[in-house]
Amino acid sequence: MRYVLIHASVLTRGQAGEVNLNPLIFYDLIPDTCLGNDKTLLLKKAPASTILRPRIAMPSAPNHLPLSSSGSISRPTGLLLHRLSQPLWLVIALAVLLAPALWNGFALTFYDTGGYIEAVSSMRLVPGRSLFYGLFLQATSLNWWSLWGPIVAQCLAVLWVLHLLLRCHGLPAGAPALALSAVGLGFLSGIGWYTAQLMPDILVPLLVLCFWLLGLHRHHLTRAERFGLAALSLGAVLSHRSCRALAMGLVVVLLIARMVPRRWPLTVGVAMPAAVV
Repeated sequence: MRYVLIHASVLTRGQAGEVNLNPLIFYDLIPDTCLGNDKTLLLKKAPASTILRPRIAMPSAPNHLPLSSSGSISRPTGLLLHRLSQPLWLVIALAVLLAPALWNGFALTFYDTGGYIEAVSSMRLVPGRSLFYGLFLQATSLNWWSLWGPIVAQCLAVLWVLHLLLRCHGLPAGAPALALSAVGLGFLSGIGWYTAQLMPDILVPLLVLCFWLLGLHRHHLTRAERFGLAALSLGAVLSHRSCRALAMGLVVVLLIARMVPRRWPLTVGVAMPAAVV
C-alpha cells in the first residue's frame, strides 16, 4: 500500500514585486487506496476517518524567491550546473573508449584495414574485405580527411547501445552512469582496443546486444530507437561475414525461445531481427 502526502501552498506577490510562498496546511499521510480513480477529488473520495487532523510540521520555504527578468522564478543554480556537467561526463566516457588510440597518437590499424580502404578506393569487391565497411570508413573520415572519425563513430555507437541497455533494464542511464559504465568496461575488458581500431570487430558484440534489445525489450524502445538498432545490426551484417552467420544463429535462438514454454516475463519478438538477416 502506498501513501500520499497532501499539502497545499499559495504564491502571492508582495508590494515590491517579490514572490512569497505561503504554506497552508500539511496533512498526515493517507492511504492511496481511499482516493479512487479520480485523483482530483482527493478529499471527497477519502473517508473522513482516514484523514488525520492537519498539522504544520514541515519547514517553510524561503519567503522571497529570486525572479528572472521576465517575472518568473529563475532556475536553481544546481540544475544549471547539472546540465552543464552532462557533456563533461560524455567526454570522459568517450575518452575511456578512445584511450588506446589516444595513447598511440593515431587510430589503431590492422593488416586488414588496408583491404577495406582498397575495396572502396577501387570500388570493387575484395575477397574477405567488406565494401560496406570501406564506405563507412570513407564517410566517417570525411573522405579520408581524418581517420579519427571512424573510431569516434564506433565509440558513440557503443555508448548509445550501452545507454539503451541500462535504461531498458531499469538502471540509471544518465550521463554519469554511462561514464561510470564505460570506465568499468575500459578497465575490466578490452573494449577500448576494439573501439579504437579501424576494424569491424566491435560490431560483433554490438550485433548481439542489438538483437537482445530488439527481441526482448522492444516495448521499452521508441520507434526511432528500434529502427536505429536495426540499422546498426544491418551495418554489422554487411561489414563482416561472421556477423551474418551470428545473426542467423541468433534469429534461430529467438524462434526457439518464442516457441518453447517459458516462465520469464519477457515477450520474444523475432520480426525485426529476422528482417535484418
